[in-house]
Amino acid sequence: GTPFHIQQNDRADIASISFALMASSREHREAIARALRAAAIETRPLGGGSMARQPFWVARYGATALPFADRIHETCMHLPNHPGLSAADINFICDVVEGVPAV
Repeated sequence: GTPFHIQQNDRADIASISFALMASSREHREAIARALRAAAIETRPLGGGSMARQPFWVARYGATALPFADRIHETCMHLPNHPGLSAADINFICDVVEGVPAV
């Protein structure tokens, strides 16, 4: 099996803004990001991460443990998604990502 969790939606075939990937660990996500940068492919962590880790939240509500939000914060990332990507581009991105062993 794959070490990744890929979001599924039975009602849609298109991710119009980005494609999110959940790596097996924070270290795995960082290794994937390094491999993508080395291949001149842009990526970034998912959104703003867990709101419970943002300074405004901690100041207003105190430190809050949200286990799944924390996992997303640590392990998720955006992969490129654009209508101009060719099948070869997509395969190249997949090959780079899949070439990074889970940590």
